Amino acid sequence: MIASLVDRFGRVLTNRHAKGYGPFEARQTAVLVLTPQNDAVIEGGGLAGLCEVPIDRQKLSNFLQHCRDRGWAIYHSPMSWSDDQLQFPLDTTKHMDALRKNNLLRKGSTGVELAEDLVLEGDHVLPERRGFSAFVDTGLHELLREHPRSRVIVVGGVANVDTDSSARMAVEYDFDVTVVKDLVASYRRIDLANTMTITLPRIVARVMTCQQLAP
Repeated sequence: MIASLVDRFGRVLTNRHAKGYGPFEARQTAVLVLTPQNDAVIEGGGLAGLCEVPIDRQKLSNFLQHCRDRGWAIYHSPMSWSDDQLQFPLDTTKHMDALRKNNLLRKGSTGVELAEDLVLEGDHVLPERRGFSAFVDTGLHELLREHPRSRVIVVGGVANVDTDSSARMAVEYDFDVTVVKDLVASYRRIDLANTMTITLPRIVARVMTCQQLAP
């Protein structure tokens, strides 16, 4: 199923920004890293073990170092859940079922801890989110506006879950949004293809590869 192209207020998200390419100036650019935690990036296990398309941990680590070298601010958005958290949007039920069944990203577990090779000194770590958008109850919007940052590069997460949710909310807040399609996980290849070639290109400013951003 292809995701909706309207925001929470019924406003059309398509064509909110020109799709042209421009320079990512250090003072204007933020990199949003979704779920940089042990359960999400452990090779052959955790969430990666459930995905047809897991995140390449080394590739993500190298990309983040490239971002630091360019002076781009990095904001990590960890996620966790607990037993008292019972209500989720219907379209994310399968994702939460997978996390619960496999005891992944559970609050207080070792798997919810930040991956040490991805989160380095000088990076910004947001409060753990209990939903799928990095902009809900984390203060991210205010932080980005305070500095200010006008461009947001999104990496990590699951394509049609928190990656989509965070990217579209960034567009709602009028940021220029780029999604790095080969640094995103997906339970099924078809979901990744639909998200990166049909849905998000009609919403965000651009969908690019890691090589295009960090040659």
